[in-house]
Order: sequence, then C-alpha cells, then structure tokens
Amino acid sequence: MARNTQPQMFGEGRQDRPSIGELLLRHALLWLSLPVLLLAGFLAHQFWADSPALPLITAAIAVCAGGMAATTWIVSSRYATPGRLHVTGTVALAGLWLLAATVSSPLDSPVAEMLWLPGCAVVGSWNVRLALGQAATLNKQGKNTNTEQKTPSQHGKQLLDSLGVKGAGFTPTEVEPSRVAGELEMDGSSTAEDVQKRGHHLAAALGVPKTGVRITPDESNAGKAELSVALHDVLGSSTPWPGPAHPGGTPFDPIPVGMYETGKIASKVVADEAGAKHEIQQGITGSGKSEGTGVELGELMARRETAIIVIDTVKGIQSFGEAAAGLHGLITDVQLGHQIIKRLKHVIKARTDYLGARGYKAWAPGCGLSFLVLQIEEASIFLEDLDPDEIKAVAKAARSAGLALKLSLQRPSHDELDTTARSQFGGVACYGMASDDPVCLLPDAVEDAGADPRQWGDRQPGCLYLSGAGISTAQAATPLRTYVRQGTVMAQAAARYGSQMDPIDAITRKAFGQLWDRIPNPRAHVDAIASDALGDEDTTPTSEGTAPVIEQRDTPADTPADTPDDQQEDDERIQLDAEDMNLQTPDPDPDVPGSIDDEITPLGDVTIQFGQPETTEASPDEARRAVADRIAELEADGSYIISAPDFKDLVTSGMRSRSWFRKELLRLVDVGRLTDEGQGKFGIVPDAEDTDQDLDQAA
Repeated sequence: MARNTQPQMFGEGRQDRPSIGELLLRHALLWLSLPVLLLAGFLAHQFWADSPALPLITAAIAVCAGGMAATTWIVSSRYATPGRLHVTGTVALAGLWLLAATVSSPLDSPVAEMLWLPGCAVVGSWNVRLALGQAATLNKQGKNTNTEQKTPSQHGKQLLDSLGVKGAGFTPTEVEPSRVAGELEMDGSSTAEDVQKRGHHLAAALGVPKTGVRITPDESNAGKAELSVALHDVLGSSTPWPGPAHPGGTPFDPIPVGMYETGKIASKVVADEAGAKHEIQQGITGSGKSEGTGVELGELMARRETAIIVIDTVKGIQSFGEAAAGLHGLITDVQLGHQIIKRLKHVIKARTDYLGARGYKAWAPGCGLSFLVLQIEEASIFLEDLDPDEIKAVAKAARSAGLALKLSLQRPSHDELDTTARSQFGGVACYGMASDDPVCLLPDAVEDAGADPRQWGDRQPGCLYLSGAGISTAQAATPLRTYVRQGTVMAQAAARYGSQMDPIDAITRKAFGQLWDRIPNPRAHVDAIASDALGDEDTTPTSEGTAPVIEQRDTPADTPADTPDDQQEDDERIQLDAEDMNLQTPDPDPDVPGSIDDEITPLGDVTIQFGQPETTEASPDEARRAVADRIAELEADGSYIISAPDFKDLVTSGMRSRSWFRKELLRLVDVGRLTDEGQGKFGIVPDAEDTDQDLDQAA
C-alpha cells in the first residue's frame, strides 16, 4: 500500500513547487512596483496639484493610506511580528510617498530621491524575504518527502522502541481495514516473550482493545514472531449458517464452523489419517456452545459413512430435537446413556479387530465401518454417577477405531473430569468464560499469544477460540464467532440429508448387541416427548421438519428405553417416617406377668433338625435356560463382561451346584456365546446363540 501511494504524493509535492521562470517573474514584479508607484504619483500631481480642493484631497489620501496600513496589520495576524511590521510598513511608506508626490512633483527633489533610495531598499528587502520563504518551503517539502519514504518496518520499529522493546522490527504482511498482521524480527536485545509482556501497552499506543493485539512466537525461529492487531471488533454480529459445505463428503473433509475476526472462514477436522479427534467444548451458560455444536452436527449429517449419536440427559430434545431426522441416536435417558458408554469398550475392540485384520492403522473412508461421532451435552452432570475409568478407557482407545468423542461442559475442572481423561482431548473449543475462572483448557502458548475467552462471558454468544489438529498457535489465538442457525434451517437440512445417511455398519451394530435396539429412533423419540409435553395440542410436524426414518428400531411398549428402572422407581416411592422406624414389638398379652427370675416350664421332647432342608435340583435344561436368560439380561443392561458372582442367586437357590455353573460357562465359551477373558471373567458375544442342541446332557 505504501509503495502505491508514495509516487503520487511525491508528484503532488513537485506540482506545488514553483519553476525558475515563476521565481524570476515574482522578483521582477517586485521591482516593477517602483515605476508603477511613480506613475501613480505623476498622475495625482497633474490632476490635483493646482486644484482648489488640494487640502481636502491630501487629507483623503492620508486617511486612505492610514486605513490600508491598519487593515494590513490586522489581516497579517497569522504572521510573526517582524513579518507584520514589514508588510504594514511597506503599505504605509507607499501611501506617504503618494501624498508627497501629489503636492509636489514626483520628479523634483526630495520626492524623487525618497522614491528611489528608500524604495529600492524596501523592494530589495522583499526580494530577500521571498527568497528565504521559498527556501523554507523547499526544506519543509524535503522533510515531508523523507517522512513519506519511511518504511512501515521503520514505523513499527519506532513504535516498539517507544514502548521499551529494543532491537525489534516489524514487517507487515497483511493490511486490511479491520486488521494488520506481520512479522516481528528480534536481534537478540529482546525476545518474543518481551513483546508479549508489552502487548497491553502496544494496544494502548495503537488505540485498540487489549485483546486485539496478539504476539505468537515462531516455533522454528526464536528470533521471529507473528504480530496481529485487530483495529476494531468485527465479532459484534454473527453470520447465518450457509448450510453444509461438503454434502456427500467424508469426515476427512474440513468442517466450517464460523468466521474469524479477520473475515476468513474458521474450520476444524474431526478425523484424518492419524485417527479421530476428540474435543472438549467449554464455556459458561449462555456462551453459545449448543449453537456451535449444532452447526457442526449439521455439517456431519450431510457426510457419508457417518453415524451421529447425541446424549443430552439435561436439556432433552431442546437443543438438538430439530436435528433428529439427521441423527442415528438421541439419548435423553441417563441409564441408557451410561449403558452405551460402558458398551463402547466392547464396540471399540470389535472395530479395531476389524480394521487390524484388514491392515488399517486407523479408520479411513471406504474401510467398511461407519465413522462414529458421540456428542455428550452437559457432560459434567451426565458423568457424575459414572465410573471415571469408563470414559477414560473410551477416550484412550477410540481414536484409531474411528470414534470422535465430544464433551460439552461449563467448567472442565479436575473434579468434573479426570485429569488423565482430559489429556486425551486434543481439541478445545473455548467459549466465553467467567472473569474469575482460572480453568481454561487452551494451550499455554495460545493464552500467552493473547487469547482471553474471559473477555466475553455470556455477552457475545458464539465467540470462541478454537484449538486442535491442523490449527496453528496464531490461528488458535485468533477469536472467531460461530455461524447461527436461523429459523428452521437445521430442520430443513436434517430433512434433506437425513434420508441420505448411511445406516450404521453391521460390525458396530453387532457389537452393540441388544443395546442398539433399545436406542429409540430419534424422530419417533422426539415426537413422543413433544406429544407428552404438549398434551392434546397438535404435534404433527411440519413438512419442513419431516424426513424418512433413518433406521427403524422398535422399542417394546412395556419397557421403554427412557423409563427409569422399575425397582429404582419403587424405592423412590417408599417413604419412611418415625413410626416406621420403631422396631419395638408390642406385647401380645400384657396381662400375663413375667420376670427374668421365673422358672421356665420344659417343653418336652423336641427333635431339632440340623443342616439344610432337602431341595430338588432343576433339570439341566431348566438351569441352562436360567443361565441364558441371565446372560441376555446382563447384555441388555449394557454389560459385556460377566463373572461367577453374576449367578450367585442361582447357585444359592439350589438350582445347581457351583461347579455345574462353572462348567456351563466354559461350555458357552466352546459354543461361541461367551469368550474366556481370564481370571474368571467372560465376555458376551453380541447376538450369538447357544448352538449346542443336546440340552439333555448331564452336568
């Protein structure tokens, strides 16, 4: 920009500078003023010297000369005093000489001598003044030209020097109306960290917000850094979501989520050749996390080979109910959600075995498996009653299996989410935070570069810093604002692309086992909840929100997946008061006296039987059916590892001996219903059946 404007400015300076001919003409005109004044005096003397009104004429000439001198003094106030005296004196002397020439002939002495001697001195003084003024003008133009020629790097260095940062130069690489960015170069007198410490002072000197200055050290060169200055806040308004960017693409395609303050599109990836990318989305209530998540899900539902499961047990269908037609699962029941998390370890193993057998180090498009996206809303509440080891194990093993885990929570402190589990999440979407909240999962380098999510709180929903795979530190320190889903755009996208989504692959479906059948169809689930919430009101969805069912999964009417456990519900209905806790047994016959010293009457001959009463063992068929039913029950509850204690009540009931149950479990291993995991533990093989038809075989 500077190179384009400098030549024009230099040209303008040359146009304002007078040529040599113009200078000679100005000096000649000064000397021509003497003959002109002489002619004026000669004419005045010829017309008025012999006139009877000469006294009045001379008085008028004197008044006019004095008035012109006074006017000259007043209008020359912008000049210094010597200049004003010079101009005013010249006018006054010319008026007095004209008065004298009118009375006496301008050619007679001493009037003629007064014109040529003092007059030549006055004109000469004006020649000197004109020459000096022109020299001053040329000097000033030369200084202005030198100023124009100063490079932006020199200006940047001068600014940094004024802030106490020595030996640092700045070369701009991007100059935009809302932002200036460039490269800082240090000669060793200062470091990038020194400039970072003066970032707030630099913002004050430039008159921009303190968060508008970001200094990012160059990881490959300690003598360089990137400086970015946001000249004004461009995140004040949000941008409507334009719809899916890559319909029919794969999870490897980038996901546009919003706009950086630079005006560039902000994108993230959920998977690449290295595996799936886990992400934590943090921010206080009202910071816009759900809006950003909704945009990402809207992008993913238009991709092929992608299965999306959302768990939201706090807000239910409020946040993502409109996207139900584009989801494979929308879980609102806590118990079912916990069972899915527990089952994921088995699902991951089945998927990695499949990929490993085919030579894949990580999930890739076309491998035959669906890419799984598991979004957990209000994760701190959902994970509260879940063993921390469960989510930790899933986070550790899921990436190569093609499962992207995303947790949304307000404050990911160590008491909300295990520290080891947090370390598995390489991506961070940090929305507005409370001003006094010290828990920020952004990398230290990003915060040092100037990122401060506390500046927003809940005042600018959707503003965030995005850090993760493929995002440089400088990008991560640049704020952005997510797109906004306006009107029914999400429902329209779900209706359009939901019918095109691929069903979940057979390997994953089998690994989930009967638990997958307990996941209600998202659209039917949302309609059922909406119907219950609205009562008799019409809940028929509009044409914009309808879409063909992705995959029919019938949930038994008597055991809905999102109904709390019957036993737990019964326990919650039992209320005990003080009288219920009175364990004293009333005296059945208070009239009969009794004492500890009274003699006890013998009861006679009484035969006491010792040992357990005789019981009849169940037949092998009945016992095997009981074991099969128990395994199916445990599998439906989300368990995939069982052991002998799971059959304790069957053993103590006398159905069969302990050794019989142990042999039965080993037999089920042989027929493929179970797998021997060692140390007395057995794994359930989903959807496998007992292929041994000889149920009459004795134990």
